[in-house]
Amino acid sequence: SSMYKYIYDTNPVKYDWIKQILENFDKLNEDRIQKRDIPQKLDRINSKLGEQFIIASNSYDKANNRVNNVCDAAMEMRNFLSQLWGGLVEYGRIKTGKQLKHKEFKIEADRQIISNCLVEDIENKKLFDKLNSAYKLFNELSGSDFGKNNLSTDIDRLKGDHTVWLSLIIDIVDLLG
Repeated sequence: SSMYKYIYDTNPVKYDWIKQILENFDKLNEDRIQKRDIPQKLDRINSKLGEQFIIASNSYDKANNRVNNVCDAAMEMRNFLSQLWGGLVEYGRIKTGKQLKHKEFKIEADRQIISNCLVEDIENKKLFDKLNSAYKLFNELSGSDFGKNNLSTDIDRLKGDHTVWLSLIIDIVDLLG
């Protein structure tokens, strides 16, 4: 790090490739840490949610490496969001003791009810906003032009959606503590 900085500062052109390798390594390491920690946090919401996250993440990785179809990865990510919603509803029921039957992801008022059950005050608004964003992403991943289209090869769109997907999951589990 400090040695690298010294070497790089003395001849930046010659050592650009080192900088690129270290940046890629840092990003890969960060992704691994997140993917290791997230399933444990998700399992606190629902015992199978961490496993579902890993399945969706692996599907994305395969699509990104051109081993799997883009639509398959999009559907796995979409299915995970649906499972996350179900887990949050159940978690809210357990936390509050209230009957929360028939709460639907697509209904904004239901997203507010679940948000109210899970967190308070400022965190409530943040969670509600994250749930609204998650539902918007759910719909985008469900589109007949993308997620439900077997001919879809839009890997750039999948990468963008995956970034949003991962960020929302991290934010939601962090808000729940």
